[in-house]
Amino acid sequence: MICSALTSSVWNAASWGLEHPGSRQIWESVLSPLSEKQNVSTRVLCKSFCNSTLKEYYKSPLPKCHFYKFSRQVLSLLFMSKETETSQPVETVMSVLRTVACEIKVEPGANWLEFLDLVSYCVHESLLAGDVWCAGVSKQLSEIASNYYNYKAIPQANLILRLYSAGLPVHVFDVKLRKIVRKKLRLEALLGDDEIWNSSVSLWGLIQHYHKDAVEYTPPYLDALKFLCQPLASLINSEKKKMVPGRVLTCYTAHLSVIQDIFLQFCHGLREFQRWTHHKECSGTDFNKTLLNVAMAASFISMRTQYRVEITGRLVEDVIASPWISPPDLKYLLASFHDIGVAFYSMKNLGKASLAFKICIRTVWTCVRLLCQIHQHGAPEINKLLVFILENWSAAEALIKNLPDPTPIAKQYVKTQRRDHEIQKEEKDLKQTGF
Repeated sequence: MICSALTSSVWNAASWGLEHPGSRQIWESVLSPLSEKQNVSTRVLCKSFCNSTLKEYYKSPLPKCHFYKFSRQVLSLLFMSKETETSQPVETVMSVLRTVACEIKVEPGANWLEFLDLVSYCVHESLLAGDVWCAGVSKQLSEIASNYYNYKAIPQANLILRLYSAGLPVHVFDVKLRKIVRKKLRLEALLGDDEIWNSSVSLWGLIQHYHKDAVEYTPPYLDALKFLCQPLASLINSEKKKMVPGRVLTCYTAHLSVIQDIFLQFCHGLREFQRWTHHKECSGTDFNKTLLNVAMAASFISMRTQYRVEITGRLVEDVIASPWISPPDLKYLLASFHDIGVAFYSMKNLGKASLAFKICIRTVWTCVRLLCQIHQHGAPEINKLLVFILENWSAAEALIKNLPDPTPIAKQYVKTQRRDHEIQKEEKDLKQTGF
């Protein structure tokens, strides 16, 4: 009786779609036990209903884009479950993802990018749902990568799934540590987690292997890299001054080098993608802000470990010279690297301090260029800044060799003085003519 009713409901739900009022009522009735304390058999029935409906929908003559839309609607209903402290709703979500992955696998030429869009949706929703969801989704993504998206067959899909799988525990770890007042560095606690560390090492090996075969940067790949890099960069930037003493994190140099390589991979990939394409998904404030934070974290690691110093230095210079950089961004960089430089200087580490201060100088030079553009619209305080820089250039040159040539600053100063003189002359002429 139950099986017959389930079969009928499955057929109706699949044929109507979620927009149909009757289908919506069926789904809400069947999924309601997920938010209640029901027995195991009832929960199994819910899972069976979801999977059977998806399979029936996939067999329908409708275009496959409708299947992905339908799958996302099902997942949305599951994430609306009020039960977040147990694994039952999570298991149902994972079962749905497995079913979708399995159906796509057996379809020749299936669009796996749309499946990755579902994965991205589940990952970001699980962050909002809590630790239990994150742990379940992370584990399932790793299993899907192994069972359905073999690296040799679809390397990028495999890599994206593993990036999300590795990124979820890092996000959870970061949130947990922020709530705890600790004398120990939060980054040290993260690097000391063997499971996260082993996952990161394995992941970096796959990234290296992938880029030996063919380099293909796509929005889903860069988005997955960003997802992993964001919490790591945030953690490093928030604790950079605490990491300056030489004895701190000495046993984690190899760990930091792996993180550095992943950071550089993201920055290089994003810059290349933005340079040669005009794709809206990997441009704009969110990606640029992440690039800024990741580049700053990578720069600090390179100073701390002396690993890939030249490559990282060029990266930071490119970011500072980017057309999207703003005065507030430059102010943030200047303050951050100034603090790092002072911290290294107080530890008598003049070499690393000079690296930080040189970045400060490059930042100021760029800031002056932008501020001179602002001066064209009226900003008299710019003159004072230019005079201050020129007056102190010789003193700075005596302390830090090979400073940038001050000629550009002098030219900008002359331009601003000339413009001010022309404006004053125009105002004087207007007064004399009576206007």
